[in-house]
Amino acid sequence: MAITIERKRLVVALKTREGTTHTYLDHALSHAVKASEAIWTFDSETREVHISLVKAEPSVVWASVFVGHEQAGNEEADRKQLLLERFQEEHPGFDFRDAEVTGNVPDPKSFLKD
Repeated sequence: MAITIERKRLVVALKTREGTTHTYLDHALSHAVKASEAIWTFDSETREVHISLVKAEPSVVWASVFVGHEQAGNEEADRKQLLLERFQEEHPGFDFRDAEVTGNVPDPKSFLKD
């Protein structure tokens, strides 16, 4: 397995026993990530690759991971989710999974640290 995680690019390839490389994914990311904090694992039982990326700017709502795959989303719902995630991080003893946010949600740049 050959996985390359760069600030704005993700490459997933498989090296064969013969020494050739087959690239499965080579795509630009829609936003920057902290490549040094990204991790990947391979589950040999299920033969699945799990990749975790860390946003370079946590307050930016991503429409998609990859450039060209954006879909119209509900920006207000995304903002609410980010706000609840911040509450959870600041108050680990509380469960915010079923919490509802009413009213206008501020721009995540005003309550998340980049």
